[in-house]
Amino acid sequence: MKKIRSTHLHTTIVVVVMLILLIAVFLVFRHYLNATLRETEEAHLVENANTVSEVFYTKLDDQLTMLESQARYFRTIDLSDYNSMKRTILSTKGIGGFKNIGVANSSGATINYNGTSSGNIYLSGYYREAMQGHNAISESTIIDEDGDEVLVLAVPIIKDGTAAGVIYGTFTTDTIDSIIDSISMSKTTSNIVVSSEGKILAHSTFGGNDEQSSDLKDFIPRQKMPANEKARTLYVERHDKNYIAEIVPIGLHDWYFITILPETTVTDLTTEITVYVGFAVGSVLTIFLIILLLIARLLRKADIISERASTDSLTRILNKGTFRTRFCEEMDKGKSGLAMFIIDLDDFKSVNDNLGHVMGDKVLVDTADKLSEIFGSRESVGRIGGDEFSAFLRCGGNIETVEKTAEKICTEMNKEYTAHGASVSVSVSVGIALYPASGRDYEELYRNADSALYKVKGSGKNMYALYSGEEQENE
Repeated sequence: MKKIRSTHLHTTIVVVVMLILLIAVFLVFRHYLNATLRETEEAHLVENANTVSEVFYTKLDDQLTMLESQARYFRTIDLSDYNSMKRTILSTKGIGGFKNIGVANSSGATINYNGTSSGNIYLSGYYREAMQGHNAISESTIIDEDGDEVLVLAVPIIKDGTAAGVIYGTFTTDTIDSIIDSISMSKTTSNIVVSSEGKILAHSTFGGNDEQSSDLKDFIPRQKMPANEKARTLYVERHDKNYIAEIVPIGLHDWYFITILPETTVTDLTTEITVYVGFAVGSVLTIFLIILLLIARLLRKADIISERASTDSLTRILNKGTFRTRFCEEMDKGKSGLAMFIIDLDDFKSVNDNLGHVMGDKVLVDTADKLSEIFGSRESVGRIGGDEFSAFLRCGGNIETVEKTAEKICTEMNKEYTAHGASVSVSVSVGIALYPASGRDYEELYRNADSALYKVKGSGKNMYALYSGEEQENE
């Protein structure tokens, strides 16, 4: 009996010691897991903030590109003639989700596409920057003639090498907010765009709750971020809840982007995992598999974010910024004999007007797929914006190879589309610039390929042209 009691006592002691050890291991594991998840989420927030801010900047750049496409209509008119300026702008349709599109001459006088005026904008910072020949965005939101708070985008109207006027477009804060909502990577995070003066320019719905969106100033740093600071983490307590805020600069007017995550997201995930592990007390393998699954999930999120940041959302080929990076990498390798192609769909507007936007999207996707097939890789093809694409070819300086490729593009992409009982023929125009013969950097090559493209557009379309230098002489 004593032996049995002694055995029971020893067993009880062993069990108690094991339980204490298990509880200790469990608590250490929980603490470690919480710290790891917090660190991982903070890193993910920085990546999310950088990615979303880049996408936000790219979307603004896309809108500037749309304004550039409208600026060409004003290059041939006398901008000092207010009536001529008015007739031209009244024939221009609104584009790009802008609330308003207008044009200003060299004295700052304005006329909008709806026939109203925004007054004289001569003293506006964005006007002055655009008149210096640069695309411009207002440093903060302003109050327009309707009393709405708007952000202004402006591009110069270049005539004879100088800015003769400005075409501008405005976004309401609601529109900017919707852009932020559309590019947010997670339902649990909230995003804010803040000006250098600490003014909130745009924000997503805070944690999915519009009632809390008005009280976001708690997340704005009280001290301005230094220019060399790449990211900052803030821990904020608000309404008896704790939040993690990651702040990164956007690279425009000293604006910065803030991504916010409720701390309960981390603690809830920690509790969920530790409870699950508690049911599998002795299973090291289960814990190991859970950690692996968590790592795989985080890596998958990182891959998705990376892909979204580098590709066009519709066509899944490179976006404008990534294409530029890839092309510059090819030049940095020291490889001569590169050819840059700018491909533009002829009369693409008629596809949307006659066949609908769904068919229009199909044409864009088909174009991306065909270009990827012709150039042999989706890593060599990009969508610049709208109905304009770009591609590069390692041609080794062989003009015949470049011309055969251009002919193949024009031939294989001349196609008829049918929908709703209507048919539209789609063709392309191609402008080409050679590196290093036609330019030593990306901007010069792009500009010269674009000049060759507009030479084709003016000569009947559905053709290609290599930049020869005569285009600039004729401009």
